[in-house]
Amino acid sequence: MKQYFKAEFFLNNRDKFKKKIKGLSVLSANQLLLKSLDESYDFIQDPNFWYLTGLDIAGAILVINNQEEFLILPKTNKDIELFDGRVNKQELYSISSISDIYDYQEGFIKLKELTLKNRQISTLLPINKRKLKSNLFPNPGRDLLLKKIKRFNKKILINDLTLTFMDLRAIKSDQEIEALNKASKITIEAINKVEKLINQKKIKRAYQVARELEYFFKKSDSIGHAFSPIVANTKDATTIHFRDLEPKLLLNNLIVIDVGAEFNHYKADITRTIVFGKLPQRQEEVLRAVLRVQAKAITMIKPGLTFRQVHEFVEKLIQAELIQLGLSQPNDPKSITKYFPHSFGHSLGLETHDLINYQKPLEENMVITMEPGIYIKEEGIAVRIEDDILVTKSGSRILGA
Repeated sequence: MKQYFKAEFFLNNRDKFKKKIKGLSVLSANQLLLKSLDESYDFIQDPNFWYLTGLDIAGAILVINNQEEFLILPKTNKDIELFDGRVNKQELYSISSISDIYDYQEGFIKLKELTLKNRQISTLLPINKRKLKSNLFPNPGRDLLLKKIKRFNKKILINDLTLTFMDLRAIKSDQEIEALNKASKITIEAINKVEKLINQKKIKRAYQVARELEYFFKKSDSIGHAFSPIVANTKDATTIHFRDLEPKLLLNNLIVIDVGAEFNHYKADITRTIVFGKLPQRQEEVLRAVLRVQAKAITMIKPGLTFRQVHEFVEKLIQAELIQLGLSQPNDPKSITKYFPHSFGHSLGLETHDLINYQKPLEENMVITMEPGIYIKEEGIAVRIEDDILVTKSGSRILGA
């Protein structure tokens, strides 16, 4: 596989970080999460830690000061090293370009000394510390680090780095755009192949679609699905994040496929509403309506517009189509949110819903999605079309097309 991200990429990212943040900063890698008695779930790195280091090691700590930067390795012992192997510091250096790498005890002695010398430290607060409402449980890495810092120095002030990473990660480098374009291209090509298999009736259930997509993703150097795939008959797809992959694919029906390949940590997010068999006229009308909306909306994207302005433009396009479909009247905003209940799209990058400040206007080299949809629960019809869009100097470009 081509190695897109050399040590220079992460070195440049840290240089950009240091220009924004002065003083002492500490970031935690994600921790391994227990799956059973002696087995963990597949490891997924904290994207901000990876953005600055390129390392997929669990439990590590990155320390950045004005004068130095170093890594602290996780705790280990003879049993862990027997089963999992020893950490190769030279390999970590070759990936990250961080030369100072300390074992756990030595590293935290050094970090304690730094925290006692500083009045403030910058880190990424756990999601629950940022007072976001969520039914999901965050990885404990950040919380464990925060508690350790507070034990070292109870009076130290904590500066949250979330807004800093929003700014850093929003604008993609050429290498990141290349990886995102590759992920989108892999995804689109895989969907096209699977669509043929569906219409040849070689695939009969949603889970078979998901498996075939993963097979095609991995054949093209992707690690697999970037997120849990959605494959839903149009009635099921009126539930926007319909996760059940057991249902049979219904003939003479629309099928919503919302998937993305992951390529070198960067995610695609593509939705196609495909035709299986001969469509009823009503379903075809809704499909064509959403296709028209998406085509027009993509041409509108350019630097300087806010996410709110783009969304309002998409809503106007949606309402015009709803009127034609007999689902709305002019000046009826409730019908828009009823039949189009989500945003036009989101930022894309190291995460499917990537870190970005949605209050700021679009800038060149941002990557967003455009995913209008119409969901008619009372008729059992749902259509969503989504592409990954690069904001260019004067407009936009569809990635992977």
